[in-house]
Amino acid sequence: EESDWSSDVCSSDLYNLYTLAPAYTYIGYNLKDPMLADLRVRKALSYAINKKEIIDAALFGCGEPCTGPFRKDSVYYDQSVDIYGFDPEKAKNLLKEAGWSDTDGDGVLEKDGREFRIELVTNQGNQEREDVATIVQRQWAAVGVKMDIKVVAWAAFLDQFIGKKKFQAILLAWVIPVDPDLYAVW
Repeated sequence: EESDWSSDVCSSDLYNLYTLAPAYTYIGYNLKDPMLADLRVRKALSYAINKKEIIDAALFGCGEPCTGPFRKDSVYYDQSVDIYGFDPEKAKNLLKEAGWSDTDGDGVLEKDGREFRIELVTNQGNQEREDVATIVQRQWAAVGVKMDIKVVAWAAFLDQFIGKKKFQAILLAWVIPVDPDLYAVW
């Protein structure tokens, strides 16, 4: 009997191949940026992201949403933390509460004469992150947020953006250390 190995490789009980990687990918925001200083805006951006679509498309179904820097099978993982589910209507309402609206009907939100445009920076050489950025760009556009993607070489990424805190949003990943002391990461 033939089986469709490729479509079931991540969830196959027979072969038990699927385990969570000790890593997570995230979008980090510069809280000093005026557009991102409002907690409602950051929550809205989270609600506008369909994590299942990202996992299915960029990770080929091999992943799970997380709420922090520990694997779900770790004793340190906090099961009580809520995951921001995909809720574009809630995202739109939060953005409206924060004063953002599409006053000219072009599909992009504005506030005080400025359009809601974010630049997301990630590093070159990581196709997964570039795929995630492209998916998020489309998802944020659906709630009126325009996002520009900037992909730069790793050394420049660290020196020009991370080191100088010259970014609005970044797309990065961390490997979760075996030792639960995350001092080296945070």
